[in-house]
Amino acid sequence: MEAAEGLDPHSTVLILSTLVVVAVILVTAYVARTQLATVPKGMAAVYEHIFDWLDGISQGFMGREGRNYVPLAMSFFLFILVSNWIGLLPSPVVAIQEGAKTVELPLFEAPSASYNTTLALAILSFLAFNLLGLKKRIFPPPHSADHGHGHEHEHEHGHDHSHAHDLNHGTTDVAIPGEIHHQAQGGIAGLGQWIAHFWAPTPTLWRTMEGGLKYVLVPLLFVLFLGLNFVEEWARILSLSLRLYGNIFGEHMAKEQLLHNAFMFFTSGDLTLMMMGILLLGVATFVTVLGALAGFVQAMVFTMLSLSYIAHAVADEH
Repeated sequence: MEAAEGLDPHSTVLILSTLVVVAVILVTAYVARTQLATVPKGMAAVYEHIFDWLDGISQGFMGREGRNYVPLAMSFFLFILVSNWIGLLPSPVVAIQEGAKTVELPLFEAPSASYNTTLALAILSFLAFNLLGLKKRIFPPPHSADHGHGHEHEHEHGHDHSHAHDLNHGTTDVAIPGEIHHQAQGGIAGLGQWIAHFWAPTPTLWRTMEGGLKYVLVPLLFVLFLGLNFVEEWARILSLSLRLYGNIFGEHMAKEQLLHNAFMFFTSGDLTLMMMGILLLGVATFVTVLGALAGFVQAMVFTMLSLSYIAHAVADEH
């Protein structure tokens, strides 16, 4: 097997593994679509449970508006989960020709064990919640201006049980406790509102402070808060990418080292070393099970953080 022109062998394996992940998701989604029914079964039931679970999380963050962002959250979750799990499967080693030398690499590798992949996912999440927030400010929903009053009236009557019932059944006709009420102005004013959040809370300080000191202090705080808010935005990219990469890369490296040593002991011909190989194989199996659990947790964490960032971006100030 030869590496693609302009790519190193590791990048070639990574691209092929990513294509496999995408193919698995597309095939399972197609199968789920063919199994749709009043009572879903098989893969359709799996996809429905994942959707309902993420829908509950989204509505917990944003109220009934959260359902609009479930497809994006589900895309992140499924891609990361399959990426994490595919690296746990035993993979044959293939020889890749790189110029005059041959490099041996596993045929499949977890795409999420590469920082290139996790950084790309983090950038996509970053762009998503910023663009969604910007869109919400410039093109607010028509009902956003009076959305809050009806909910406040409903909350005064305390329909707690009906709210919980409707949330569990996916109904969006009633308010949900803790729902975000939008008051976006739209147009140029909305764009200005979105830009202004980068130096908040400087305007509030300017209005509340008195005396000549504010003409010196507030401009300094403006520069400080502007820098801090920009650092906070970029830190989200680092947080999302490094957390996922570090956990998955470490787990897969530990598994590969255990399996490599177990194979060496098995092929040594020494009875004692062969017994140690069996022990290492058992440890590698245990690490693989933990890796499957950790892979699910990391996919969940990335998705929930992305949803929380979206909730913050689309929320309006009161």
